[in-house]
Amino acid sequence: MLMHNIKTKDTAVFIILTIVVCVYFVINFSSLRSSLQIGTTEPYDFPHDYIGGRQLIAGKSIYPENYKELLQNLLLSQGIKPNPHILYINPHPPFADILLSPLWFLNFHTAAFVWTLIELACMLCIIYLLLRAEHIPMKYFPLIVLFTLAAQPFQSNLITGQITIVLVLFVAVAWFLYKKGHETASGVFIALATMLKFYPGLFVLFYLINKRWKALMASVITGGLVVLLTLIVTKNDLFRFFFIIMPRNLQFWQSDLVNFSLNGFFSKLFLPMITRNTTAFTIFISPFMKNLFYYSTSGFLLLYLAVHARKYKYNNGPGFSVFATLSLVISPFCWDHYRTLLLLPFIVLFKEVIRSKKKYDIMIYLVSLVFVSVNEYSIFFEKAVYKTQLFLFPSRAANIVVVLTYYSLPLYGMLLLLYLNFRIIRKISITESGQQLLRES
Repeated sequence: MLMHNIKTKDTAVFIILTIVVCVYFVINFSSLRSSLQIGTTEPYDFPHDYIGGRQLIAGKSIYPENYKELLQNLLLSQGIKPNPHILYINPHPPFADILLSPLWFLNFHTAAFVWTLIELACMLCIIYLLLRAEHIPMKYFPLIVLFTLAAQPFQSNLITGQITIVLVLFVAVAWFLYKKGHETASGVFIALATMLKFYPGLFVLFYLINKRWKALMASVITGGLVVLLTLIVTKNDLFRFFFIIMPRNLQFWQSDLVNFSLNGFFSKLFLPMITRNTTAFTIFISPFMKNLFYYSTSGFLLLYLAVHARKYKYNNGPGFSVFATLSLVISPFCWDHYRTLLLLPFIVLFKEVIRSKKKYDIMIYLVSLVFVSVNEYSIFFEKAVYKTQLFLFPSRAANIVVVLTYYSLPLYGMLLLLYLNFRIIRKISITESGQQLLRES
């Protein structure tokens, strides 16, 4: 009778989830269709990689002096009207162009179309691997796929043509291999992900905390080999990226309205919105205050993580997902497409939340999921922002309220997710300790 009741409840939960996800997918289908169309024809960021890749196979610098001119000519030759923002060069680390080098032999439109197919394939592989790693029934696979397709973070990958989806795939492979006991291979994939964009490097602390020396050494050695390969293939481009391009991009983009990391949050409060030629979102201009709040808050989170990890066990899914979430929170940037990495903690915690059946945990999970998945480009969202500004107009506080609410929701969602991770790690550790005591007695 008890087993029958459990199965009935599980079936009811699955049916409810199916209805909710299908409704969400239908509502966002038009935006998905638009994202696919843009991604296969006029992706926003992919032209930067394409230019760099073409330079690479021609034996030239990935970051030429006439980069802006090359980009303009490429876009105009494809019938694409250059966006003023996209013409401010935003190239990626050299390894990204090396990894995707086969694409650069194709013409632009073919490369963009093929890349969109690769992004879709990567997304399917990520979800499959995470479900397998967490032993979640495959009946949830189509539901998670539909939700991911409809959610803004993945659609942003399609629109921009970003390499972030490959980074997330590498992290998912790393976790899958780790669960299977292949620590060395796990470390290799974390290193590869870090070479694409640097924030996954925080996962090295996961290996360190759990004393997984093989994975740790594999990460360090692989990272060193990739750096050496990059230096051989691109010569001094890696140094140009570290010392010229990355500092310039950080200064220019950090206070963008849709940078959802802690750095973006405090930059919007204390720095002018350079990319929109306005200081409307500034309390007062103070780089010192921005850095003080950003580094102190990031330091506090890392310190709390260290203390928490000494007290509780981190060698589990929630322990790994802490680093996925925290890597985005303390990263200098967290754009829409970065949030695709949060598939990992949401899938990992899905099992734990369903298992615990605690209403408080379920509520935190759902609120976090809604905040992280918010589409700040939707008509509904824009209307909400407009009405808030209109209601508070002409008060200067209106713009501050908008930044602290609507354009910080993903950050709040990530912080809630981080909090939920810490709660569940504590519960798992206490439960396992209790079971160990019972066995010993």
